[in-house]
Amino acid sequence: MVRAHLAAICIPVLLAAGLLGPSVLAAGFLSDDYVLLNLLSDDGRSADWVEIARQFGDRWLYSQAYWRPVINVVYGLNAELAGFTPVALASVNLALHLITVAATAHLAFQLSLPQVDPWVRATAAILAGAAVTAHPAAAETVLWISARVTGVEVCFRMLALVAFLSYLREPTAGRRAGSIALCALALASKESAVVLPLALLAIDVLDAPGRPLHERIQIHAPLLILWSSYAIVRVFVLGAFVGSPIPEPGLLGAWDILQPKLEGLFGVDGIAHGVPWAVFGLAFVLVPAIRHGGAAQAAAWTLLFWLLACFAPTYKTPLGAGLVGTRMLYDALPVLGLALAYGLVHAERPVTRLAATIVGAVALGVGFPPTEEYAAEFRTAFRSNEAARLTLEERGQTASAEKPLAILSFPPTPEVPGPINPVSYFALGRAPYAARPFVAVGLGSILDRFPFAPDVWHDPRPIHAALAAGSAVARFDAGRDALAFWERAPDLPAVSSDGDALELPPETHPLTFEELIVVVEGRIDGGAVALRTSVGEFGGPAGLPLTGGGVDGQRSRQAIDLSSRPDLLALAMADGTLDGFRAMVSGPGRVVGIEARPRVAELPLAARLDGRLVPFADLDSALIAPMADPTDVMHLLLLGEATAFRVPVTPGEPVRLPQRVLDQVRNFGNALHAHRFWYAFAVDAAPGRAAARTSLDRFEVTDLPRR
Repeated sequence: MVRAHLAAICIPVLLAAGLLGPSVLAAGFLSDDYVLLNLLSDDGRSADWVEIARQFGDRWLYSQAYWRPVINVVYGLNAELAGFTPVALASVNLALHLITVAATAHLAFQLSLPQVDPWVRATAAILAGAAVTAHPAAAETVLWISARVTGVEVCFRMLALVAFLSYLREPTAGRRAGSIALCALALASKESAVVLPLALLAIDVLDAPGRPLHERIQIHAPLLILWSSYAIVRVFVLGAFVGSPIPEPGLLGAWDILQPKLEGLFGVDGIAHGVPWAVFGLAFVLVPAIRHGGAAQAAAWTLLFWLLACFAPTYKTPLGAGLVGTRMLYDALPVLGLALAYGLVHAERPVTRLAATIVGAVALGVGFPPTEEYAAEFRTAFRSNEAARLTLEERGQTASAEKPLAILSFPPTPEVPGPINPVSYFALGRAPYAARPFVAVGLGSILDRFPFAPDVWHDPRPIHAALAAGSAVARFDAGRDALAFWERAPDLPAVSSDGDALELPPETHPLTFEELIVVVEGRIDGGAVALRTSVGEFGGPAGLPLTGGGVDGQRSRQAIDLSSRPDLLALAMADGTLDGFRAMVSGPGRVVGIEARPRVAELPLAARLDGRLVPFADLDSALIAPMADPTDVMHLLLLGEATAFRVPVTPGEPVRLPQRVLDQVRNFGNALHAHRFWYAFAVDAAPGRAAARTSLDRFEVTDLPRR
């Protein structure tokens, strides 16, 4: 019996280690992993235990719907005991996964019919553990460091079930206290642990289907104190039990979200792979239950109901492209494994058991290729992201507070979590992510309306402000799977020509020039300037507009603001070049010259901060808009390490930051230690009038209040 039990646990654990271990050794940081900087001290390598302790009474990181203090403790212990490196972090993820596999196999063995041969029970338990091992959902949970929240919660949940079964078999105060403590750890790890009451009831039913109702009540009633306490804490911390800003999907919407998850759980990689899972998971669960009836049937339906309940906590959250988001399936895998084991041990005839074992092995076998393919995609993302990080670190050595390395959004890959989350650009310049720290600023996501920088979407002016300050602007070129950098020479001269056309030097970058001056002789009724580019001429009569006016026999100058043109930004993002301009006018006048300037007019700052420490309460009085024509439209371009804003201001008046901006400054400052900001004021150009912008200045926010 002991040898069979030991084999039932060790075999799936060894399979899990062999399947994902090589990928763990190649692990790297991805996407949200950089936000974990919040949990580290200023040295970027040791845990910030003051912050970790504080989050026991606050939201997790900067979230609106999460309270996960135990996760912070686990990361902190990781940093102190094993280091905060990708391999050290992923190794702990793997260890948590192995514990979950072992706990699943152990429960499957212990819950099997005692009269069944021990090696049949061991075979069933091996299949149960292997179900957790072989499913692709395990790859994301182990290899993505930020997916640890799922791994920790499921690990504690399974250990709580093991302890609870031990208590049912031999009731003692110590076993009761152990199971309650593990339940509490699971609840404080992730919200998906709310299914624990049902899971505990399922273990109770599977262990003793005929247990009298009053005994079940005596077993589970004391746990009401734990469930009630958890609900009270969540309401106190989050203001609501759920606290999620995601709207309710409705019945049909919830089904649309659930259906792909069921397909992902049973289908793995399409219908062909799902057939063995469906046959083994349904025929060998429902058929034995129907044949045996009574208690066995109740146990089977309990398993199926428990399986479906695992999807309840994420009923608002859909899966992503490909296999992204399969961590949401991970907590259902142990239940699926227990269902497989249940079907096998209830098959009475040796032939039926052999068939069940073969079909189960086939089901698990077809799961290995998708798991390895998904793991291979992670390894590719690790290499790509590491190459980008090293390139940024090398280029960042020339950056400074006056000219930070500016970073545009790194686009997500279609199959694994995105290489770099736009929230965490600045973290790339700090330890432990950078061996040689540098100053970085995030310019938001130009291609997407990123929620933390919605105002600068499709607005090139923050990029021009950084280029004019001497900063390099980094972006990820997905076509070449590499970083590209935009820079501007500080002494770049203006380029001009006579006539109605201007030819630019070969390979001119679309963001090289910020202003165009069109010289007109005589009176015109209007017109436009077309752009000549490497992808053809565009604009035409509806291009850059010219206004009417002028006096017969005299020359006039019209300014066109190029620094706010999203079409030039799109051309730059597509690696196109700007070849020249062609002006067209209507009326008796004519174009006699065109001049392209590398920067718009200089707008003097009312007061420079030069990196001054500014208390949060003094932000409005510290930022003063420069003087300008009262009819001009002026904006503050506020660029944080993790946020970017465009705020309308009144010339010559103190800036009044909207509450949403103040909230972001406070939240990111507290959650991510993102205290540094750069800013410039820009005058929007009316048709025919010159735009203007101040030079880039900076400050650092202090004394941030808590939420």
